[in-house]
Amino acid sequence: MATVSFVKEAIEAVSDNEAKRELGVARPVGRHQEYPKHLKRIVNNFILNKSNAKDDEDREKAFYSMIWFGPPGTGKTSFAKKIASDLGWSFLQITQKDFLREGNDLIDACAERIFKLLLNIRETVVLFDELEELVQAREPRSASDKDNHGTDHPDSTTRRLTTSMLPRIHDLRDRAKVVFIFATNRLRSFDPAATRLGRFDAIVPLAPLSTEQRKAIFDDLIKDPKHRLQKNAQTLISKVASEAGFPAAFKGMIYKDIEFVVRQVSYRVEEGEKFDSKAIGELFEATESISSTVLEDFERLCETAQRPKYYKFDE
Repeated sequence: MATVSFVKEAIEAVSDNEAKRELGVARPVGRHQEYPKHLKRIVNNFILNKSNAKDDEDREKAFYSMIWFGPPGTGKTSFAKKIASDLGWSFLQITQKDFLREGNDLIDACAERIFKLLLNIRETVVLFDELEELVQAREPRSASDKDNHGTDHPDSTTRRLTTSMLPRIHDLRDRAKVVFIFATNRLRSFDPAATRLGRFDAIVPLAPLSTEQRKAIFDDLIKDPKHRLQKNAQTLISKVASEAGFPAAFKGMIYKDIEFVVRQVSYRVEEGEKFDSKAIGELFEATESISSTVLEDFERLCETAQRPKYYKFDE
């Protein structure tokens, strides 16, 4: 986002193009991951078929706001860009640094400016990336809700920021001109009021890659011509990876992890190095991004979280 000056006087309304220019809105580029099944149903049924609808009743059924939660590397940014691409809309990613451009003392003024601009744009998918601090719980959390992040005793600044953000999120949802998504690794840190129906239409879990997905990605990558692996080398690599327990034994691997392993193995093959199941197993283990603790916490959260009607879990 472009640097902006903050003043205390009322902010004048700006045009869609002016707001997009100041925010740094752009067209989504590059290849994007395919949606998991449950997200695909939501996107097809409640976003693609409704957001551009001319009928008021259809638009009222559309999802314009969501929370996506899950471990790092589960495709949140890629899926948000894909929605923008599928809609033919622009894409905007907002991060913590956008709220801190003028320093900690002006976070609220910065938030006011950003949301004022957001209320003036349309046909954009907005991703709020790991901004839990904006809607952090205002009351101490119970022991069952604690995780390894955030604070159990919110200070006055946290309470004030969360309180000021809730109506802004509500207004952005009511305007129904953009689709916005809060992507988080820490759903438990959200204030309960932030997740109520009216601010967010759906709360969607994004799980790590399944065993089948990890295997399919691995198979596709070792066949990719850019790795220059001959057929016999591909067969050998598949064999030793299976002997090492891949893909079932490495649940915490994301796409980039698997790609790194294949790149390392192809380099070793090219250099004439020998490797076995132990060597490739150690490589898998050292590369795994998502720890078993994070995986277990995600699974626990999916099992124990309250599921009101607007939660869309995989069935």
